[in-house]
This record gives sequence, C-alpha cells and structure tokens, in this order.
Amino acid sequence: MAVYSKKLYTMLQKAKKHLYVQLTKTDLDDRRTLGYVQAMFDSEGAVHKNLARITLWNKDENKLKLVKRLLEKAGITCGKITRSRNVYGLPIYGKDNLVLFAKKIGFRHPVKRARLAGKGALAQP
Repeated sequence: MAVYSKKLYTMLQKAKKHLYVQLTKTDLDDRRTLGYVQAMFDSEGAVHKNLARITLWNKDENKLKLVKRLLEKAGITCGKITRSRNVYGLPIYGKDNLVLFAKKIGFRHPVKRARLAGKGALAQP
C-alpha cells in the first residue's frame, strides 16, 4: 500500500519530533516510556544465538541514542552504536546486563523471551 499525502507526512514528522522531546524528559519508571522501549525491542531487537548479547536495530540513529540514554539511566550498560549497511545497531553485552534488561524491560515476544531466558536472564517486569 502506498500513501502520498504531504499532510500525513507533516503530521507524522511532528509526532516524531514530539516523541523525541518526551523521551529526553523521562525514564523507564514512566510506564509509557517503558512500553515504548519494550515495543521497540519486541519489534526490532535481536537476541544473539550464541553470545550474551541483545542488539536493537533501527534506521534512525537518533532514536537509538535516546533509547541508549534511557537504558544507561536505568543502569543497563550499552555498547557503541554501529552502522551496518543502512541500519544502526545498539548492542547490550554481558550476562549481568542481560539479567538487568530482563528485569527492567524484558521481551513480550515469546521467541525472544525464550532466547533471553536461555542466556540465564529469567526475570520479566
């Protein structure tokens, strides 16, 4: 489906800008912010098959910077945002960080939740 609407595009751009402003003013204790971050990881996060690593992928580097700030504010250490082809990745390394991620954020996606549990990170918020 293709939609060609300048009005819709403008509305979405304003909503995106508003979202970014709101994310800079909040933390994971806000249930709306937590829900947004959970949804991002459910849709665009990956649990590595063999390593103790979760990576959040997105084309918008600024969005990943905001999520990184929220995670680090919650005590979850993140790696450097890297670019692979036309997408950016935000990694979370190490078992301690995965356990903290599972406790504070977790996955709702059943396959990703099971993979995370297989890494020894069992808690879910």
